[in-house]
Amino acid sequence: VTSPATLRRDDEELCHASKFDVGSLYQATSFLPSFQGHIESLQNDRNCLLVHFANGRILFSNACCDRLFSVLTPLRHREITEIIAEEDRVNFSSRIMYLSIGKFTVMEKTTFNIITAKGVVPANICGEHLMGSVWWMDCELIEDQD
Repeated sequence: VTSPATLRRDDEELCHASKFDVGSLYQATSFLPSFQGHIESLQNDRNCLLVHFANGRILFSNACCDRLFSVLTPLRHREITEIIAEEDRVNFSSRIMYLSIGKFTVMEKTTFNIITAKGVVPANICGEHLMGSVWWMDCELIEDQD
């Protein structure tokens, strides 16, 4: 079942002209109060995201992350695999599935190539399970070690 959507949070109204899966939309809006502290604490000196592993979509990203992936902004509602370079997408998707099925709570640092405003670069991606299918993720660029 799909439906056109308008989300309202405080005085902020977000209109989306496209259709959304009602179940996913309900989950995303019901998580907002639970994650308010995590959203506010997304550090602006690190590339942080909140990701819904069940549908593979980005729920929120901080300003630092939006700058890093500016070629893909807005990140919200995009599939998390869109930030991963084509050659690493299968491994990344397998990693997410493994973490979800295995009921793990931590994603150890793993190196993947990501698509940034400066092109494809290697990054260490790690994360932590928050609740349900929602994970906090961090993308740390790997600097050249010359």
